[in-house]
Amino acid sequence: MKKLFLWISMSLFIACSGIKRTQKALYSGDYREAIDIAVSKLQKDKTKENNEEYIFLLQDAFKKFTEEKKQDINHLQKENVNAEEIYRNYTQLAQVQRQIKPLLPLHFQNGKEAKFKLNNYSDELITAKNKYAEDLYYSAQSDINMGSKLDYRNAHGKLSKVSQLKPNYKNTKQLLDDAQFYGTDFVFVSLENQTNQMIPRLLEEDLLNFDTYGLNDRWTVFHDQREDKINYNYEIYLDFKTISIIPERILQKEIHLEREIKDGYTYKKNRNGDYILNDNGGKIKIDQYITASGDLLKTEQSKGIQVVALVEYFNTQENRVYQKFPLKTTFVFGNEYARFNGNKKVLNAKEIQLLSQGSMPFPSNEQMLMDAGNDIKYKFVDILKKNALN
Repeated sequence: MKKLFLWISMSLFIACSGIKRTQKALYSGDYREAIDIAVSKLQKDKTKENNEEYIFLLQDAFKKFTEEKKQDINHLQKENVNAEEIYRNYTQLAQVQRQIKPLLPLHFQNGKEAKFKLNNYSDELITAKNKYAEDLYYSAQSDINMGSKLDYRNAHGKLSKVSQLKPNYKNTKQLLDDAQFYGTDFVFVSLENQTNQMIPRLLEEDLLNFDTYGLNDRWTVFHDQREDKINYNYEIYLDFKTISIIPERILQKEIHLEREIKDGYTYKKNRNGDYILNDNGGKIKIDQYITASGDLLKTEQSKGIQVVALVEYFNTQENRVYQKFPLKTTFVFGNEYARFNGNKKVLNAKEIQLLSQGSMPFPSNEQMLMDAGNDIKYKFVDILKKNALN
Protein backbone atom coordinates (compact mmCIF):
# COMPACT_ATOMS: atom_id res chain seq x y z
CA MET A 1 0.00 0.00 0.00
CA LYS A 2 2.85 2.33 0.87
CA LYS A 3 4.52 1.63 -2.52
CA LEU A 4 1.26 2.36 -4.36
CA PHE A 5 0.87 5.65 -2.51
CA LEU A 6 4.47 6.58 -3.33
CA TRP A 7 3.95 5.74 -7.05
CA ILE A 8 0.76 7.84 -7.18
CA SER A 9 2.51 10.74 -5.42
CA MET A 10 5.43 10.63 -7.84
CA SER A 11 3.10 10.50 -10.86
CA LEU A 12 1.17 13.53 -9.59
CA PHE A 13 4.40 15.38 -8.90
CA ILE A 14 5.72 14.72 -12.43
CA ALA A 15 2.39 15.71 -13.97
CA CYS A 16 2.22 18.94 -11.96
CA SER A 17 5.85 19.70 -12.79
CA GLY A 18 5.16 19.39 -16.53
CA ILE A 19 2.09 21.61 -16.31
CA LYS A 20 3.98 24.23 -14.34
CA ARG A 21 6.77 24.25 -16.94
CA THR A 22 4.22 24.72 -19.69
CA GLN A 23 2.47 27.49 -17.77
CA LYS A 24 5.75 29.24 -17.06
CA ALA A 25 6.69 29.16 -20.76
CA LEU A 26 3.24 30.42 -21.77
CA TYR A 27 3.10 33.26 -19.25
CA SER A 28 6.66 34.38 -20.04
CA GLY A 29 5.81 34.65 -23.76
CA ASP A 30 7.78 31.60 -24.86
CA TYR A 31 4.81 30.20 -26.75
CA ARG A 32 6.85 27.80 -28.88
CA GLU A 33 8.28 26.14 -25.77
CA ALA A 34 4.81 25.81 -24.25
CA ILE A 35 3.53 24.24 -27.48
CA ASP A 36 6.44 21.77 -27.61
CA ILE A 37 5.87 20.59 -24.03
CA ALA A 38 2.10 20.26 -24.42
CA VAL A 39 2.34 18.40 -27.74
CA SER A 40 4.92 16.02 -26.28
CA LYS A 41 2.62 15.17 -23.36
CA LEU A 42 -0.52 14.79 -25.52
CA GLN A 43 1.25 12.57 -28.03
CA LYS A 44 1.58 9.94 -25.29
CA ASP A 45 -2.13 9.93 -24.40
CA LYS A 46 -4.41 12.80 -25.44
CA THR A 47 -7.49 11.27 -23.75
CA LYS A 48 -5.90 10.90 -20.33
CA GLU A 49 -7.83 12.87 -17.71
CA ASN A 50 -4.69 14.43 -16.19
CA ASN A 51 -3.68 15.73 -19.63
CA GLU A 52 -6.75 17.92 -20.05
CA GLU A 53 -4.82 20.90 -18.68
CA TYR A 54 -2.31 20.50 -21.53
CA ILE A 55 -5.14 20.87 -24.05
CA PHE A 56 -6.14 24.21 -22.47
CA LEU A 57 -2.53 25.36 -22.43
CA LEU A 58 -1.88 24.21 -26.01
CA GLN A 59 -5.00 25.98 -27.28
CA ASP A 60 -3.96 29.22 -25.58
CA ALA A 61 -0.29 29.00 -26.61
CA PHE A 62 -1.17 28.24 -30.24
CA LYS A 63 -3.54 31.20 -30.46
CA LYS A 64 -1.03 33.62 -28.96
CA PHE A 65 1.86 32.22 -31.03
CA THR A 66 -0.12 32.64 -34.26
CA GLU A 67 -1.18 36.18 -33.37
CA GLU A 68 2.37 37.18 -32.46
CA LYS A 69 3.89 35.80 -35.67
CA LYS A 70 1.24 37.45 -37.87
CA GLN A 71 1.81 40.78 -36.16
CA ASP A 72 5.54 40.46 -36.74
CA ILE A 73 4.96 39.62 -40.40
CA ASN A 74 2.62 42.58 -40.91
CA HIS A 75 5.13 44.94 -39.34
CA LEU A 76 8.02 43.61 -41.46
CA GLN A 77 5.95 43.78 -44.64
CA LYS A 78 5.05 47.40 -43.97
CA GLU A 79 8.69 48.24 -43.42
CA ASN A 80 9.56 46.22 -46.55
CA VAL A 81 12.69 44.85 -44.84
CA ASN A 82 14.12 41.54 -43.67
CA ALA A 83 12.72 39.00 -46.09
CA GLU A 84 14.60 36.33 -44.13
CA GLU A 85 12.61 37.06 -40.95
CA ILE A 86 9.30 37.04 -42.84
CA TYR A 87 10.16 33.67 -44.38
CA ARG A 88 11.25 32.33 -40.97
CA ASN A 89 7.97 33.43 -39.34
CA TYR A 90 5.85 31.73 -42.01
CA THR A 91 8.02 28.62 -41.71
CA GLN A 92 7.47 28.52 -37.94
CA LEU A 93 3.71 28.98 -38.35
CA ALA A 94 3.60 26.04 -40.73
CA GLN A 95 5.84 23.92 -38.49
CA VAL A 96 3.66 24.45 -35.42
CA GLN A 97 0.54 23.52 -37.35
CA ARG A 98 2.24 20.31 -38.53
CA GLN A 99 3.01 19.51 -34.88
CA ILE A 100 -0.56 19.95 -33.73
CA LYS A 101 -2.54 18.60 -36.70
CA PRO A 102 -1.93 14.87 -36.02
CA LEU A 103 -3.40 15.32 -32.51
CA LEU A 104 -6.69 16.82 -33.71
CA PRO A 105 -9.43 16.63 -32.77
CA LEU A 106 -8.73 17.27 -29.07
CA HIS A 107 -11.66 17.07 -26.64
CA PHE A 108 -12.06 18.23 -23.07
CA GLN A 109 -13.57 15.95 -20.44
CA ASN A 110 -16.99 17.53 -20.96
CA GLY A 111 -16.88 16.47 -24.62
CA LYS A 112 -16.31 19.96 -26.00
CA GLU A 113 -13.75 20.17 -28.82
CA ALA A 114 -10.73 22.43 -28.45
CA LYS A 115 -10.50 25.15 -31.09
CA PHE A 116 -7.46 25.41 -33.34
CA LYS A 117 -7.80 27.68 -36.36
CA LEU A 118 -5.45 26.18 -38.93
CA ASN A 119 -4.45 28.05 -42.06
CA ASN A 120 -2.87 27.04 -45.33
CA TYR A 121 0.36 29.06 -45.58
CA SER A 122 1.55 27.47 -48.82
CA ASP A 123 1.16 30.60 -50.97
CA GLU A 124 2.64 32.86 -48.30
CA LEU A 125 5.58 30.50 -47.83
CA ILE A 126 6.32 30.38 -51.55
CA THR A 127 6.12 34.17 -51.88
CA ALA A 128 8.31 34.71 -48.78
CA LYS A 129 10.85 32.12 -49.93
CA ASN A 130 11.08 33.68 -53.38
CA LYS A 131 11.56 37.14 -51.89
CA TYR A 132 14.18 35.86 -49.44
CA ALA A 133 16.09 34.04 -52.21
CA GLU A 134 15.91 37.11 -54.45
CA ASP A 135 17.23 39.41 -51.71
CA LEU A 136 20.09 37.01 -50.95
CA TYR A 137 20.93 36.73 -54.65
CA TYR A 138 21.19 40.48 -55.22
CA SER A 139 23.02 41.00 -51.93
CA ALA A 140 25.55 38.37 -53.05
CA GLN A 141 25.95 40.14 -56.40
CA SER A 142 26.62 43.37 -54.53
CA ASP A 143 29.33 41.62 -52.48
CA ILE A 144 30.88 40.22 -55.66
CA ASN A 145 30.98 43.71 -57.19
CA MET A 146 32.96 44.91 -54.13
CA GLY A 147 35.64 42.44 -55.17
CA SER A 148 37.60 41.65 -52.00
CA LYS A 149 38.23 38.09 -50.89
CA LEU A 150 36.09 38.61 -47.81
CA ASP A 151 33.28 39.93 -50.02
CA TYR A 152 33.50 36.84 -52.22
CA ARG A 153 33.34 34.61 -49.16
CA ASN A 154 30.29 36.47 -47.85
CA ALA A 155 28.71 36.13 -51.29
CA HIS A 156 29.40 32.40 -51.28
CA GLY A 157 27.53 32.00 -47.99
CA LYS A 158 24.50 33.86 -49.32
CA LEU A 159 24.50 32.02 -52.64
CA SER A 160 24.68 28.69 -50.80
CA LYS A 161 21.45 29.64 -49.01
CA VAL A 162 19.89 30.63 -52.33
CA SER A 163 20.82 27.24 -53.74
CA GLN A 164 19.19 25.51 -50.77
CA LEU A 165 16.01 27.59 -51.05
CA LYS A 166 15.71 27.44 -54.84
CA PRO A 167 18.01 25.01 -56.65
CA ASN A 168 19.06 26.19 -60.14
CA TYR A 169 17.97 29.76 -59.37
CA LYS A 170 19.21 31.98 -62.22
CA ASN A 171 23.01 31.68 -62.55
CA THR A 172 23.59 30.83 -58.88
CA LYS A 173 25.74 27.80 -59.64
CA GLN A 174 28.16 29.82 -61.79
CA LEU A 175 28.30 32.60 -59.22
CA LEU A 176 29.01 30.04 -56.48
CA ASP A 177 31.95 28.69 -58.47
CA ASP A 178 33.25 32.22 -59.06
CA ALA A 179 32.87 33.19 -55.40
CA GLN A 180 34.68 30.02 -54.35
CA PHE A 181 37.56 30.66 -56.75
CA TYR A 182 38.02 34.38 -56.08
CA GLY A 183 37.46 33.98 -52.34
CA THR A 184 40.22 31.39 -52.03
CA ASP A 185 43.77 32.14 -50.95
CA PHE A 186 46.03 30.18 -53.28
CA VAL A 187 49.44 29.46 -51.81
CA PHE A 188 52.45 28.36 -53.82
CA VAL A 189 55.02 26.40 -51.81
CA SER A 190 58.49 25.69 -53.07
CA LEU A 191 61.64 24.09 -51.79
CA GLU A 192 64.90 26.03 -52.12
CA ASN A 193 68.33 24.43 -51.72
CA GLN A 194 71.26 26.70 -50.85
CA THR A 195 73.48 23.89 -49.61
CA ASN A 196 76.18 21.91 -51.37
CA GLN A 197 74.24 18.67 -50.84
CA MET A 198 71.76 17.08 -53.22
CA ILE A 199 68.23 16.78 -51.82
CA PRO A 200 66.72 13.44 -52.89
CA ARG A 201 63.80 13.80 -55.28
CA LEU A 202 61.67 11.47 -53.15
CA LEU A 203 62.19 13.69 -50.10
CA GLU A 204 61.28 16.81 -52.05
CA GLU A 205 58.09 15.18 -53.34
CA ASP A 206 57.17 14.00 -49.84
CA LEU A 207 57.72 17.45 -48.32
CA LEU A 208 55.53 19.07 -50.99
CA ASN A 209 52.77 16.44 -50.91
CA PHE A 210 50.06 18.56 -49.31
CA ASP A 211 47.42 15.87 -49.67
CA THR A 212 49.00 14.24 -46.60
CA TYR A 213 49.13 17.44 -44.55
CA GLY A 214 45.40 18.14 -44.17
CA LEU A 215 46.04 21.87 -44.68
CA ASN A 216 43.69 22.61 -47.56
CA ASP A 217 40.36 23.98 -46.40
CA ARG A 218 37.44 25.85 -47.95
CA TRP A 219 39.37 29.09 -48.42
CA THR A 220 43.03 28.02 -48.54
CA VAL A 221 44.60 25.80 -51.19
CA PHE A 222 48.30 24.86 -51.38
CA HIS A 223 50.07 24.10 -54.68
CA ASP A 224 53.57 22.82 -55.31
CA GLN A 225 53.27 23.47 -59.06
CA ARG A 226 52.23 26.82 -60.48
CA GLU A 227 49.04 26.97 -62.53
CA ASP A 228 48.85 29.62 -65.27
CA LYS A 229 45.37 30.95 -64.52
CA ILE A 230 45.95 31.43 -60.80
CA ASN A 231 47.30 34.54 -59.12
CA TYR A 232 48.93 33.29 -55.96
CA ASN A 233 48.26 35.42 -52.90
CA TYR A 234 51.07 33.94 -50.87
CA GLU A 235 54.24 32.01 -51.45
CA ILE A 236 55.98 29.89 -48.84
CA TYR A 237 59.59 28.83 -49.22
CA LEU A 238 61.22 25.95 -47.38
CA ASP A 239 64.77 27.19 -47.77
CA PHE A 240 67.51 24.68 -46.88
CA LYS A 241 70.48 26.70 -45.61
CA THR A 242 72.97 24.05 -44.51
CA ILE A 243 73.16 20.27 -44.51
CA SER A 244 76.07 19.18 -42.33
CA ILE A 245 77.28 15.60 -42.27
CA ILE A 246 78.81 14.38 -39.02
CA PRO A 247 81.47 11.92 -40.30
CA GLU A 248 81.48 8.19 -39.78
CA ARG A 249 83.09 7.21 -36.49
CA ILE A 250 84.07 3.88 -35.00
CA LEU A 251 84.90 3.91 -31.30
CA GLN A 252 86.23 0.80 -29.58
CA LYS A 253 86.50 0.38 -25.86
CA GLU A 254 87.82 -2.59 -23.90
CA ILE A 255 86.03 -3.10 -20.60
CA HIS A 256 87.32 -5.48 -17.93
CA LEU A 257 84.42 -7.09 -16.10
CA GLU A 258 84.65 -8.66 -12.66
CA ARG A 259 81.57 -9.51 -10.65
CA GLU A 260 80.49 -11.74 -7.77
CA ILE A 261 77.97 -14.17 -9.19
CA LYS A 262 75.86 -16.96 -7.76
CA ASP A 263 77.32 -20.37 -8.59
CA GLY A 264 75.19 -23.12 -7.07
CA TYR A 265 74.59 -23.79 -3.41
CA THR A 266 75.66 -25.97 -0.47
CA TYR A 267 73.96 -27.07 2.75
CA LYS A 268 74.31 -25.42 6.13
CA LYS A 269 76.08 -27.47 8.82
CA ASN A 270 76.71 -27.07 12.52
CA ARG A 271 80.07 -27.21 14.27
CA ASN A 272 79.90 -30.98 14.38
CA GLY A 273 79.49 -31.21 10.62
CA ASP A 274 75.87 -32.22 10.83
CA TYR A 275 73.28 -30.74 8.42
CA ILE A 276 70.96 -28.15 9.93
CA LEU A 277 67.33 -28.82 9.12
CA ASN A 278 64.42 -26.43 8.67
CA ASP A 279 61.01 -26.81 10.36
CA ASN A 280 59.91 -29.22 7.66
CA GLY A 281 62.91 -31.48 8.15
CA GLY A 282 64.65 -30.38 4.96
CA LYS A 283 68.27 -29.31 4.65
CA ILE A 284 68.86 -25.55 4.71
CA LYS A 285 70.50 -24.32 1.49
CA ILE A 286 73.26 -21.66 1.32
CA ASP A 287 73.99 -19.87 -1.97
CA GLN A 288 77.57 -20.07 -3.19
CA TYR A 289 79.27 -17.20 -5.00
CA ILE A 290 82.35 -17.01 -7.17
CA THR A 291 84.23 -14.14 -8.77
CA ALA A 292 83.77 -14.24 -12.57
CA SER A 293 85.73 -12.05 -14.93
CA GLY A 294 86.38 -11.35 -18.59
CA ASP A 295 87.15 -8.65 -21.15
CA LEU A 296 84.41 -7.05 -23.26
CA LEU A 297 85.48 -5.29 -26.46
CA LYS A 298 82.66 -2.85 -27.21
CA THR A 299 82.41 -1.16 -30.61
CA GLU A 300 80.25 1.92 -31.30
CA GLN A 301 79.42 3.11 -34.83
CA SER A 302 77.95 6.57 -35.38
CA LYS A 303 77.21 9.03 -38.15
CA GLY A 304 74.99 12.10 -38.10
CA ILE A 305 73.37 14.78 -40.16
CA GLN A 306 72.16 18.24 -39.20
CA VAL A 307 69.75 20.21 -41.37
CA VAL A 308 69.17 23.93 -40.93
CA ALA A 309 66.38 25.57 -42.92
CA LEU A 310 64.20 28.67 -42.92
CA VAL A 311 60.47 28.84 -43.68
CA GLU A 312 59.60 32.18 -45.27
CA TYR A 313 56.10 33.59 -45.87
CA PHE A 314 55.92 35.96 -48.87
CA ASN A 315 52.94 38.24 -49.53
CA THR A 316 52.68 38.67 -53.29
CA GLN A 317 50.30 41.64 -53.02
CA GLU A 318 52.74 43.57 -50.86
CA ASN A 319 55.83 42.03 -52.49
CA ARG A 320 57.56 41.29 -49.19
CA VAL A 321 58.55 38.52 -46.81
CA TYR A 322 56.49 39.10 -43.69
CA GLN A 323 57.22 36.03 -41.54
CA LYS A 324 60.25 33.80 -41.01
CA PHE A 325 60.52 30.62 -38.97
CA PRO A 326 63.72 28.64 -38.34
CA LEU A 327 63.66 24.88 -38.82
CA LYS A 328 66.43 22.66 -37.51
CA THR A 329 66.74 18.90 -37.12
CA THR A 330 69.47 16.41 -36.29
CA PHE A 331 69.46 12.70 -37.10
CA VAL A 332 72.07 10.27 -35.78
CA PHE A 333 72.76 6.73 -36.95
CA GLY A 334 74.13 4.55 -34.18
CA ASN A 335 75.03 0.89 -33.75
CA GLU A 336 76.73 -1.03 -30.94
CA TYR A 337 78.12 -4.54 -30.81
CA ALA A 338 80.72 -6.40 -28.77
CA ARG A 339 83.09 -9.35 -28.53
CA PHE A 340 83.97 -11.11 -25.25
CA ASN A 341 86.75 -13.21 -23.82
CA GLY A 342 86.29 -14.81 -20.40
CA ASN A 343 83.60 -16.37 -18.19
CA LYS A 344 80.26 -15.47 -19.84
CA LYS A 345 78.50 -15.81 -16.50
CA VAL A 346 79.83 -12.35 -15.68
CA LEU A 347 77.72 -10.73 -18.43
CA ASN A 348 74.41 -8.96 -17.77
CA ALA A 349 71.42 -9.03 -20.16
CA LYS A 350 72.43 -5.88 -22.05
CA GLU A 351 75.99 -7.13 -22.59
CA ILE A 352 74.71 -10.48 -23.81
CA GLN A 353 72.48 -8.63 -26.31
CA LEU A 354 75.55 -6.75 -27.62
CA LEU A 355 77.26 -10.07 -28.33
CA SER A 356 74.39 -11.10 -30.63
CA GLN A 357 74.78 -7.96 -32.72
CA GLY A 358 77.36 -7.17 -35.35
CA SER A 359 78.79 -4.43 -37.52
CA MET A 360 76.40 -2.58 -39.86
CA PRO A 361 77.22 -0.68 -43.07
CA PHE A 362 77.10 3.10 -42.64
CA PRO A 363 74.17 4.77 -44.44
CA SER A 364 74.94 7.07 -47.36
CA ASN A 365 74.53 10.85 -47.02
CA GLU A 366 71.41 10.63 -49.16
CA GLN A 367 69.89 7.96 -46.94
CA MET A 368 70.72 10.00 -43.84
CA LEU A 369 68.88 12.95 -45.35
CA MET A 370 65.89 10.75 -46.15
CA ASP A 371 65.90 9.42 -42.58
CA ALA A 372 65.92 13.01 -41.27
CA GLY A 373 63.04 13.81 -43.64
CA ASN A 374 60.27 12.66 -41.29
CA ASP A 375 61.33 15.12 -38.62
CA ILE A 376 61.77 17.90 -41.20
CA LYS A 377 58.26 17.24 -42.51
CA TYR A 378 56.76 17.15 -39.01
CA LYS A 379 58.33 20.49 -38.09
CA PHE A 380 57.42 22.05 -41.45
CA VAL A 381 53.76 21.02 -41.10
CA ASP A 382 53.73 22.27 -37.51
CA ILE A 383 54.89 25.71 -38.69
CA LEU A 384 52.24 25.78 -41.44
CA LYS A 385 49.45 24.80 -39.05
CA LYS A 386 50.43 27.22 -36.30
CA ASN A 387 50.70 30.09 -38.77
CA ALA A 388 47.56 29.63 -40.85
CA LEU A 389 46.86 32.30 -43.45
CA ASN A 390 43.20 32.76 -42.44
